[in-house]
Amino acid sequence: MTFVGYLRSHLNLKVFLSFAIVIIVCVIVLLTAVEFIMPSAFENHIDFMKIALHDPTRTETALNDDLFSSFRNAVYNALKFAVPSALIAATIISISFSRQFVHPIRKMLTASEKISDGNYSERIPVQDNQTPDDLDELGRLAIGFNQMTTRLEHNEELRRELIADVSHEIRTPLAFVRASVEGLLEGIIPCSNENFLEIQAEIDRLNRLVNDLLELSKLESGEFPIDLKPTRISQVIEPITIQMKSRLEEKHIQLSTQIDENLPLAALDKDRIKQVLYNILSNAIQFTPINGHIQIIANQQDKQSIRVAVRDSGIGIPGDQLRNIFKRFYRVDKSRSRESGGSGIGLTVSKQLVAAHGGTIWAESEGKNMGTTIYFTLPISK
Repeated sequence: MTFVGYLRSHLNLKVFLSFAIVIIVCVIVLLTAVEFIMPSAFENHIDFMKIALHDPTRTETALNDDLFSSFRNAVYNALKFAVPSALIAATIISISFSRQFVHPIRKMLTASEKISDGNYSERIPVQDNQTPDDLDELGRLAIGFNQMTTRLEHNEELRRELIADVSHEIRTPLAFVRASVEGLLEGIIPCSNENFLEIQAEIDRLNRLVNDLLELSKLESGEFPIDLKPTRISQVIEPITIQMKSRLEEKHIQLSTQIDENLPLAALDKDRIKQVLYNILSNAIQFTPINGHIQIIANQQDKQSIRVAVRDSGIGIPGDQLRNIFKRFYRVDKSRSRESGGSGIGLTVSKQLVAAHGGTIWAESEGKNMGTTIYFTLPISK
């Protein structure tokens, strides 16, 4: 790195050099002013010496005192002009340097005030052709400030989207329950067990949505307890297949499992991973047509982790939407109704649970009507 590049990227060196420049300028101006004033002061001193030396009435002591006083006055006369000139030059240069240092700080102060008022789009200008290594501490601080505001803006957008999504998800069952209750009160809808069961189903759906949102909030804040124990993955998969049997039979979906023998124990919370599998299988059943099939595969991915895959023969997912399926309330096929009763955040919760175990989760699909496979990994118990 050249000296100019090193100077550009270090604020402390800039401050040191600015002080040094001020001192050097003061000295130069002072010497220049003294050099300019000194000849006339020296001539005045010489004239006084000529008069004093030819005065026979002066004693030697008085003559010495007068000559010293004349010399001191000559020096002071030179400094009377030189010192103010040096101070003025130093002040001008110091103001120029201080503005350069304070200007970016003022920009950040102004931007922070706007951000505190809710304007998260505020940014501090940074030269596009410079990398962080080319900037000093203030420049890198500006980049960090802009990155922070970008995250704040993104989080604010997510918050607004979440409020809108939750409002939409709650409005549908509430509207149904309200209309049903009004119909029952007015006698338009008969008081049958079937109608009461439909109302109960919508209330259960609201309850699941609230519980899932609370659970997701705890997961994202790190307040959700995870009790990791050495466990065989088959002890998680087999109970879930039994639990989902009735739903599979309703759509005549065939479920098969393929678990490699001698799989090492995984470090997991059995109840939480059951929840992950339940959420993934629920989505697979929902989007797999009648007489379709689903397969659960578990094998060792590498020396550190076990991989579980849930593969279905459902509607598939376009490649550009694979990453989005783990977002809250995201639906690949927005024309589908919410008749399944899902909360819309099951895969989001699953992603957080897998991450809490130190694993990863992702989805693969060859496209529309080609099925989907969701993979997740769990660390092997040490």
